[in-house]
Amino acid sequence: MDRFLCIPILLLAAGCTAAQDIEQAAEKLTREQPKWLFNGPENACPADVMTDYPMPVRYLGEVCVENPKKCVDGCKAGNANDCFALALAVEPLRGHTKTADRLFYRACSLGIVSACSNRAASMNAAESACQVRTYEKACNRSDPWACLTLGMYLARGMGVERDLPRARRLITESCELVDDEEWCGYGLDMLMEIDRIEKKQRERMIAPDAGSDSQLRR
Repeated sequence: MDRFLCIPILLLAAGCTAAQDIEQAAEKLTREQPKWLFNGPENACPADVMTDYPMPVRYLGEVCVENPKKCVDGCKAGNANDCFALALAVEPLRGHTKTADRLFYRACSLGIVSACSNRAASMNAAESACQVRTYEKACNRSDPWACLTLGMYLARGMGVERDLPRARRLITESCELVDDEEWCGYGLDMLMEIDRIEKKQRERMIAPDAGSDSQLRR
């Protein structure tokens, strides 16, 4: 019986070790700030380094949780997928947001379009012009997250002039690119928000002028 009880304990220990390894890797990058990763301004716009020839994304962050050294070495050597996977692994770790931002930016510069969108997403409201430029370029390269987010910005007039027809088109396009029910649910929520905005606009257009209304009542 004891022999079987050891299996989940060993798996749990392996999970803890993997989590510790990625935490240590993130701490080392944050502490040492190597030039290959921290060689540009902190608020550089990802739209400016986005390539015209996107790289396919082959795997996600769990790879780097299991083997962070491989991902660090690969990212340093210029492997775009290693940078992106490492960024996804580091992003949830507390206190390492800036390091994740740098990793997303490097992955972006190496051809991962989704990394450009991820970097733009963590920028503050004062950098909305850069965000819009980044989402615009990334959406043109068929990144569904960029299309969805740009659609939201256009619907709400965030950092760009409100354009409801285009917002609706981009949000619908995002769903078509992903073809995932949960993902499309987010888009549906945005489309319903656009419906409400359009309804309010129509109501304002047909509402009678207060002065004219008072004259008619006489």
